[in-house]
Amino acid sequence: MEFNKFRLVIVALLLSLSMHSEARRGPQSVDPSTRTYLNQVLELANQIHSALFSNDFSKMDESITQLLGVTGEAKQRLSKKDRGKFFYLSEVLSSIRKTLIRWEITPEEKKQESLRAVFNDVVQIARNYKLDKYRLFFCSKDRSVWLQKSRRALNPFSPKTHKHCGNLIR
Repeated sequence: MEFNKFRLVIVALLLSLSMHSEARRGPQSVDPSTRTYLNQVLELANQIHSALFSNDFSKMDESITQLLGVTGEAKQRLSKKDRGKFFYLSEVLSSIRKTLIRWEITPEEKKQESLRAVFNDVVQIARNYKLDKYRLFFCSKDRSVWLQKSRRALNPFSPKTHKHCGNLIR
């Protein structure tokens, strides 16, 4: 029993180190088909941002459904060789998918929290892989992070109280 706990701790430590070292190397290249899927992830996140900022919930639901599909396809397309090399990417895609799968049953008061988690993961993809350029913002007032195409910060999580709160982080 004690040996299994020790093995579990060692495996968790190795996975954690793998994720952190992959994320610290700077933006990495991916094969063209994976790049296409990841750029679709970024574009759909941008659409969710716009829909959330403008309170267009039908567009937001549509984009969330599309993002769920694209993240699934992107995860499947990672070759077995790439899954080892891009373990972090695989984990981030899994995280996005899990959050989006639970979206329908998430209570209304928790949906914004779920979207914050999705945006945190999408921003990690944008920062860690060589993809199309999107602007990444952080608002210190509500501790939110998101990506968008437009230059001026448009906070999707607090559009009424902190509409233009957001510092460009990339």
